[in-house]
Amino acid sequence: MIIYDDLDLNAFVRSLRKCNQEQHRRKLAARFGALVLVQQRLVVIKKKLFVQNEDAAWIKEELE
Repeated sequence: MIIYDDLDLNAFVRSLRKCNQEQHRRKLAARFGALVLVQQRLVVIKKKLFVQNEDAAWIKEELE
């Protein structure tokens, strides 16, 4: 799986704005949508990891 960062996302936005051909615009929009989904999924994963880390810290405190 390819993970894109914000720079890739910004490049797609610029390409989308510059694009005049309808077919190319649709193709870029589809790729842009995929990037947004990937980023949202990463945010969810990060939140889950954060919650797990918080839980681990709380459990450690309770044990001490």
